Amino acid sequence: MNSVLKSAPKAKPLPRIEVKAGELPTMMDAAEHALGATLTVFDKGQVLVSLNPHTGSSAPMSPAVCRVEMARAATWFREVTTARGTWEEPANPPGALAQALVERQDWRKIPKLKTITDHPLWLAPGRMLSPGYDPQSHIYGAFQDFHAVHEDATREEAEEALIKLRAVVNTFPWAEPHDEAAALAAMLACVSRPTMKKAPLVLVSAPAPGSGKAVLAKALARFAQGKDVTSGVLPADDVEIEKRLISSLLESPPVLLFEEIGDGKAGQEIDSASLRNLATAEIMEGRYLGGCRT
Repeated sequence: MNSVLKSAPKAKPLPRIEVKAGELPTMMDAAEHALGATLTVFDKGQVLVSLNPHTGSSAPMSPAVCRVEMARAATWFREVTTARGTWEEPANPPGALAQALVERQDWRKIPKLKTITDHPLWLAPGRMLSPGYDPQSHIYGAFQDFHAVHEDATREEAEEALIKLRAVVNTFPWAEPHDEAAALAAMLACVSRPTMKKAPLVLVSAPAPGSGKAVLAKALARFAQGKDVTSGVLPADDVEIEKRLISSLLESPPVLLFEEIGDGKAGQEIDSASLRNLATAEIMEGRYLGGCRT
């Protein structure tokens, strides 16, 4: 029996960038092009973020992190000339270049990122999101294998799917029948949110403590991303709410979960322009922990 050994495909050579005094704009353009080709560095609301495809999250890049990513994305060198001749030697990206690139904001070669999802989505009739980056929707699919979903589902199949969805929340003591419908709507909104321009906020309330508010909220969040979600406390001050929301959204989470408001006192009301903006505007602009972006 004859065996055939196949060699692994050769990796595409990295672009070469020369470190040269007085050539900062040229180096910046080359570095931006190299970073954009990696599809792990993105422009998210005029913030340079790095994407982790394994965790399905993104984070704003500091100049130090940007410098490391530039070193990975290209082969950096400098030309040395002496009396003995001229040769090339390895170099690191200049720190000033990384700082300038992070603060540039007007990146022409860095792809834009809207959000990250860990499951397939219908982006348009007949077009489903595939694993990886979709340049039309600016959505990154952080998943590998998935079962194909046919576009022409029947009513019977939809009703079977509804039975499965209701089974997730059928143990909760609903005050009214429409409360179950609201929970189901929240489940569907969580998983399809990347394709929606706007989506309502979801408030879970109950007439008495111990009714299962937190359990229901966490169940909805877990349904959205297939794992437990860390909950937080929503500040009472609107300036702090704005910072918390913008900072969280830069990480591209499928859902934000807040179990308490302010100091956690029962019956506390909150009047927040930031929350209204989050629910009604397609683009949210404001300050985050470390800057001011959209």
